[in-house]
Amino acid sequence: LGAFARNGFLGRGGVSKSWPSNYFEVTRNIYITREKIAVERLWEAGTRAPFVHQNMYSQLAGLNQSLGFAGKSFADWQAAGQDAQSVTGDPGCRNPAAFDFSLPPDAPACQKIGFVPFDVEIRQAGLYGDAAWRDTPKNHPARKPTAIWTERADQQLYHAKTQGRNRVCQASQPDSIVTAEEKNLLFGHLSVSDPAWIQISAGDASSNATEIVVDPTKMRGPRRKRREPPTPDPKVSS
Repeated sequence: LGAFARNGFLGRGGVSKSWPSNYFEVTRNIYITREKIAVERLWEAGTRAPFVHQNMYSQLAGLNQSLGFAGKSFADWQAAGQDAQSVTGDPGCRNPAAFDFSLPPDAPACQKIGFVPFDVEIRQAGLYGDAAWRDTPKNHPARKPTAIWTERADQQLYHAKTQGRNRVCQASQPDSIVTAEEKNLLFGHLSVSDPAWIQISAGDASSNATEIVVDPTKMRGPRRKRREPPTPDPKVSS
């Protein structure tokens, strides 16, 4: 049983040479959502097609949206060979909006897809410990990500999945080229007080690069006048 995922019920990682099939089975499951997405993207074809069969997809009561399956309607999704013998509709959970997913024995999900209730296990699931720990979810409500964050995260996750599993790669090195504007920001203020000691030449006009030429003799402070030894007085005899 799955519920309230932001990007749909299921997805699959990318297919690669080391993982050519990426096979999985999803059958006799219930998925309940507040959104309009049941399956976000169609998984990449591999050497062995996934077995997605006899599931039930549902929206909370009062939502007048059509569930989307990789951009298709449910009828078109099944016509493309996906989710054979699956259905949409109310599974019969007692109060899913309040996270009560328990089912009576005659619930539609039990009759239509053969779902086997596990109400005892559901009631036992949750946080254990003192009252302060059990109340943690109440004191820290779930974040509501912005549309921009959501789209970027989804794209990054999809890109990661398409690269395959058990993949190790080295991140690309950052660009260390310093532009003329950056050099001017670093050294420009030094040329204000003493413009003679630093010269900025245009260099190659096609590369947008500059050349910094420093004259060390210009960087010294004011020279002291050399003290000459006293001139002997010719009138004074030794």
